Formats: sequence, C-alpha cells, structure tokens
Amino acid sequence: MKRLSFALLAASLWAAISGAATQSEEDRYQNPPEHPIPIDADELFQAYKNNPKQSDSFYKGHLIDIYGIAKKPYGPVGDYVLISFRVSTTPNPYGVLGVQASISKKYSAFYSKIVAGDKVSMICTGGGQDKNGMPWLLNCHP
Repeated sequence: MKRLSFALLAASLWAAISGAATQSEEDRYQNPPEHPIPIDADELFQAYKNNPKQSDSFYKGHLIDIYGIAKKPYGPVGDYVLISFRVSTTPNPYGVLGVQASISKKYSAFYSKIVAGDKVSMICTGGGQDKNGMPWLLNCHP
C-alpha cells in the first residue's frame, strides 16, 4: 500500500513538473498568470479587435498593468472617473475610440493631474469588451 501511494505521488509530481515546463501559448490564454499583465493600451485594443473571445479569456477578470497616452478624464460618473487611452487605429462607427478605464473618485489626487496627452500607467481589472468594441478596465488605481 505504501509503495502504491509513493508511486502515485511520484507520478503526480513528475506530471506537474514536466507539464509546467512546456506550457503552450494556448494554455497561457486558458490559465493566465495571477500577477498584473503588463500591456500597452494600443496592444490591448488590437487584441480585442482581432480576437475578442481569446482576449476575454486572457484579460477579463484579471489584473492588468495598462500604460499608454491618456485622453482628458471624464466625470465623475457615479463614484468613478473615466479615462480613455488613445489608440492608433480607425475610429469605430460611434466615433469613440480607445480603451476605457474607470478609476474610483478616492484616487482624485491621481486623476486630477492627468491632461490629454499624458503618459499614464495604472493597475486595473480587465472588464471585457462593450458592444461598441471598446475594451473596459475596472477598479483602476495608480
């Protein structure tokens, strides 16, 4: 009985070690890392434009370290202020373009200093893509 338990433990350990070393690109999208994923706003926008379903599986609900060129903050809207990141692509049919980030009003010292054209970096939770094709970032903070 002890030999069988040891053999099962050894086999499980070997499978875990050998599987971790060969994680494929597809596995990376299925099992995203727990630390913030660093990405440029333009890259995030393009990822959603090219493959929304795959982008959702990798970014939605996960921490993102987003950086890029900000547009003017908008709001407050409820308890949040919205900041759009500029992206270099053709505008969508609604005339709004960019990655949208919502920041709690409690970070007013951070967003009150942002002006259009500033380089901005923040940590957010991926919120997926809205019906207009714009990626959303939630609960952002400096």
